Amino acid sequence: MESKVRRMHNRNLSASYISGTAARKYSPTYEVGKKYVYRPKKIDAVRRKYVEEMDKKRIKEVSVQMHPIYLSLLIVALAVVLYLGYNYLSIDAKVITDLKQIEKLEKDLDVLKNENDGLESSIKSFRPDLDYVYKVATEELGMVKADRSQIKTYTNSEKEYVRQYEDIP
Repeated sequence: MESKVRRMHNRNLSASYISGTAARKYSPTYEVGKKYVYRPKKIDAVRRKYVEEMDKKRIKEVSVQMHPIYLSLLIVALAVVLYLGYNYLSIDAKVITDLKQIEKLEKDLDVLKNENDGLESSIKSFRPDLDYVYKVATEELGMVKADRSQIKTYTNSEKEYVRQYEDIP
């Protein structure tokens, strides 16, 4: 028996290992402060599939169990959003058509101003032909030239201007 003990003692010395002196080897799934359990990939895939199915079930249950008040509020909110969107688009379309009409009217105004300026300049440069005026007045309008007895002259003491509201003598 003594030989067995000696062998075990010799075996411990030959390995040169004293319990508690060697660093532990941790598996890659273990970190200090966190506890991880080794799971094979197959088990993870099965668990992931189970969790996805449970999530789908919960979503289905929530959608089925939606309270009528929440559903009605959702419908009212959707109707308000659609109404406001329609009004916005109609106002935007009206603004665009009004802007196009304003642009067209401004172009028309520019054309009319140019035409008016041309007519005004032609009026200012017009020097009437007196013979033509006499001919139209006598022949077409039936006017007659005034006699000397019908003509009265008026002299005003103030030479600068004539006031139309004064009596003529």
